[in-house]
Amino acid sequence: MAQIQRYPNLPSMLLEDFSAPGSTKRWLAKLLSSLDTNFRLILDVLNRRIGADNFEKYDVSVADTGAANAENTVTHNFGTFIPSRIIMTSIDKAGIVYDSRRSDWTTTQIFFKCSVANAAVKFLLIR
Repeated sequence: MAQIQRYPNLPSMLLEDFSAPGSTKRWLAKLLSSLDTNFRLILDVLNRRIGADNFEKYDVSVADTGAANAENTVTHNFGTFIPSRIIMTSIDKAGIVYDSRRSDWTTTQIFFKCSVANAAVKFLLIR
């Protein structure tokens, strides 16, 4: 498994001593660097450029969500893990996909809803 790279923790950066000459400038440079790095990581996830060695994912396709806001069940194969997130990657209508009964998600099933009827939806489950 790949080593997880750690980035500056923003709250701990706020505790730095600013009495030394140039410390404010160094702090701002670290802050901008940290924000840039983290925003790039978010974009990598959204653009699917992070491999499965960084996190476990499961691609889901649902051809027809049925009635608007009706609950759908998806069976997944994460084994002993319960997914932690849904990221919608495409929908063929103007709508929103959202999780449902999150406390009832299991190691084999999750529940979601779609705000429009009969939508074809693709999303990622992330452990």
